[in-house]
Amino acid sequence: MKIQERFEANLYKGPGFDRIRLIAATIVVLHHCSIYLYPDISNDYLFRYSRGFIQFGRLAVDIFFALSGFLVAPRLVLTGDAVTFTVHRALRIMPALAVSVFLAMLVTGPLLTTHTLWQYFTDPQTYRYARNLVFLTTNTLPGVVKADGGAISVNGALWTLSFEVLCYASLVIMSILGILAKRSWTIAVFATAYAMNALLWYVPSLRAAIPDRIETFVSLFVYFSCGACIYRLADIISWSARAAAAAAIAIAVGLPCGAGALVMPICVPYLVIYVGLSHLLGRAPFVNDYSYGIYVFHAQLVTFMLIMFPGVRNFFIAAPLIMAGALAIAILSWTFVEAPSLRSKKWLSSRVRKNVEWIGLMPHKRSLDSS
Repeated sequence: MKIQERFEANLYKGPGFDRIRLIAATIVVLHHCSIYLYPDISNDYLFRYSRGFIQFGRLAVDIFFALSGFLVAPRLVLTGDAVTFTVHRALRIMPALAVSVFLAMLVTGPLLTTHTLWQYFTDPQTYRYARNLVFLTTNTLPGVVKADGGAISVNGALWTLSFEVLCYASLVIMSILGILAKRSWTIAVFATAYAMNALLWYVPSLRAAIPDRIETFVSLFVYFSCGACIYRLADIISWSARAAAAAAIAIAVGLPCGAGALVMPICVPYLVIYVGLSHLLGRAPFVNDYSYGIYVFHAQLVTFMLIMFPGVRNFFIAAPLIMAGALAIAILSWTFVEAPSLRSKKWLSSRVRKNVEWIGLMPHKRSLDSS
């Protein structure tokens, strides 16, 4: 069976994708709890196993990006409708992000700051934190520091969102330029990202010569573009347990051998898509997706515990508390923020499309090239 057949059989949803997202979000929470208790990254087993190539938190992020590339590409591939794509992505990301940012500024910050409320709310840094709403990552709030006075990242998980938006923008550009309409060009984009990512890992002098943000973008876009590429070749690539097993073995063997940059960007996306389209994690998609809420809110809870309860040094106490709190907030976020926003997708897309049509930029359906 080909991936396309399996995708169609699952009504273009896949029973395992929601569970993969939830698992990845949980891994991020556990990773941040572990770093909170044991700041030395060498304590991360995956970091040691991969000889410094990757740790559990970054693996979860790579899974998110690979899955995103596979699931968001279809709309642009089939319709070329950049307007609807942009509206839908904005409605998925922005509402919960806005709540998270203002919660940090107006609740978490005032509760944890060592400043007076007057000092806190008159400090320009308080309002600079709002730059996170336009994906200019800002991690600190005035007076929110560790017990020893050291700086602390209030919500460090938000760093990935700017790169996710850049991946979406890259996909839109690929659609506008007709790259997504041609398989060979889509493959070429992934191959370029793959080669650049490998070079940046294996040639330290090259890595040192470019800005960190470019290196980080390449290291994430390679997973995102692989996911999109797999979708573009879904009627050719087999959905195969043997192939999935081979990918898992390649990862298990490649990481300790120093081949992480060669095997991970190909094998992780395939494994994620294989599992997502299987019944290994369950036979039906979740009704609600709490993974994004867990992701954007949990780090504030880690910060709260780090400052208010510095004596809690037991991972098996801290992690369940933070996970339970993050899940509770995520449920509230989904119920009162995310779900209502997503229900407005069709209406808002229609309104925006009318304005775009009025200025003569009506999106059109693409003809696909199978080459």
